[in-house]
Amino acid sequence: IIIFISFYSFVLPAIEDAKITIKGNTNIDNEIILSLIKNFKNLSNEELVNTISKKLYETGNFENINVEFTNNNIIIIVTEHPRINKINFKKNKRFKKDDLQTIFDEIVSTNYFNTNLIDLFIKELNSLYKSFGYNQIQVNYTKILLKDSNFINIDFIINEGNISKINQVFFIGNNNLSKSELFDVIKMKPKRDILFFLRKNYKEFQANNDILRIRSLYLNNGFRNINVNLKKEYISRKNRFNLYFYIEEGIKYEFNNIDLSNNLL
Repeated sequence: IIIFISFYSFVLPAIEDAKITIKGNTNIDNEIILSLIKNFKNLSNEELVNTISKKLYETGNFENINVEFTNNNIIIIVTEHPRINKINFKKNKRFKKDDLQTIFDEIVSTNYFNTNLIDLFIKELNSLYKSFGYNQIQVNYTKILLKDSNFINIDFIINEGNISKINQVFFIGNNNLSKSELFDVIKMKPKRDILFFLRKNYKEFQANNDILRIRSLYLNNGFRNINVNLKKEYISRKNRFNLYFYIEEGIKYEFNNIDLSNNLL
């Protein structure tokens, strides 16, 4: 919520020419707030209000910011986010609560609620789950304000979804090594036995390691300039992946016969 009070219009040559009063901050020092807005110059009153408010909101530390001014006096009134009392994780099965708490503590380095850091934590959780094949992952949170205090509990609700499966694997550009030879070295492939309906789980790190496995196979067969790229196609309605390995084999190098009969010790 931004309250804009104008007694008359003026333009400040520079914000340092004004007398600035900051109210409502208990956790964020005046010096930090001033450092964020000190370089604003030649702004009208309306531009000044909007610019100060936008800059302070971007820090993620404030719930409300009001900017008031008259003559060369600027009053910034802030409402800080509350302090975090406790973190709860709900519906998580793949990772233990202690593991999730460790990640939270590493990212959210303050005891005060900060929307930017919370969003960064959720982004990290999404990446973690997807690396283990949980591409339907959804993480939401709710804030519970404790009565008669400026403390909150945060509940993270983790809907993991089902782990993704391998649908099909394609090799493009393999002119010298067969599809069967390539299938023998990779880990991310559909089941090919009688239980074909039990598709293999997709794991991001294994798919990326398959690039190295294919490359190693080619190197061992004399293809010194081998290049392998992977394209992943996610089929959301099936929660499955198609994998496309693009292979540039290059030239195969072979050794000629080496004659050691005249080798002298």
